[in-house]
Amino acid sequence: MDERTPILEGRVDCVQPAEGYRFSVDSLLLPAFVLARRGKGAAGLNLLDLGGGCGVMSAVLLRAGLAGRSLSVELNPQLHAAALQTARVSHLEGQLECLEGDLRSLDLAALPFFPDLIISNPPFFPLSGGRVSPNAMAAGARHEVHCTLPQILEALRRLLQGRACAYLTYPAQRLGELLAALPAVKLRATALQLAHPRLSQGALRFLVELGHGDEPLEILPPLEIHAPDGGYAAWYENLVAAIPPRP
Repeated sequence: MDERTPILEGRVDCVQPAEGYRFSVDSLLLPAFVLARRGKGAAGLNLLDLGGGCGVMSAVLLRAGLAGRSLSVELNPQLHAAALQTARVSHLEGQLECLEGDLRSLDLAALPFFPDLIISNPPFFPLSGGRVSPNAMAAGARHEVHCTLPQILEALRRLLQGRACAYLTYPAQRLGELLAALPAVKLRATALQLAHPRLSQGALRFLVELGHGDEPLEILPPLEIHAPDGGYAAWYENLVAAIPPRP
C-alpha cells in the first residue's frame, strides 16, 4: 500500500510505499544543493532523475520552478507506480514524466528531451558494505544490487551533453572513489560540498556537481544538516522558501 506524504511544510506532496523503502533527508539535500547552484536566473530546465524512486526530488525541483519538465527513471515497479501517483497528487501531470527502466541501458535517443541537468541519489553502499535488507525494494535502493558507482558514471558519460551538469549525493567515505573514477568517463567535478550532521562532527554526505567543463573545482562551505534545536538547519528553510505556498 502507498501513502501520501506532505513535505516541506505542505508545499509538496509525494506518494511512497508505506513499507519497504521510504526516502530520507538525502532526497531533500540534493534538490537544495541544485537550487543553490542553479536557482538564480534559471527556470524551466529539462531534468533527468536517474533512479528517481517515488519522484520526490523531481517534484521538489518542478514545484520550485527550476525545472519545467522532468523524467524520473526508476527500475523498481512499485516505486515507479508511486512516482506516477506523486505526479498526480502534486498536480504535475504533463511536467513529471515517469519511465520504468534501467539507467544502465538508458539511451539519449530514447529520451523525450535532452536533459539540461541530471540528478541522482543512487544506492549508497556496495554489497560488501553492511547488512543488505531482506526487502528487495529497500535492498535495491540502499545497496548496489542493480547498479554500481561506475555504472552510474558510465550512464552520465552517455547522457550528459554540452554544458549540461549532473548532481549526485553519496556517503562522504566514497568521495575518493568517485573522484578517482571521473577521468575514465571524461567528467570533472566542478563543485563539492560536504554535509555534516553538525559542524563539530565528521562529514556524513558529499554533494557534487559534475560536467564536461574545464573550470576549477569549487569547494563550497560545509553544510550543517541539523540545527541546535534538533530540526533542520538553514538549508531546509531556504528550500521551503524556494517553493511557493499552495493556493
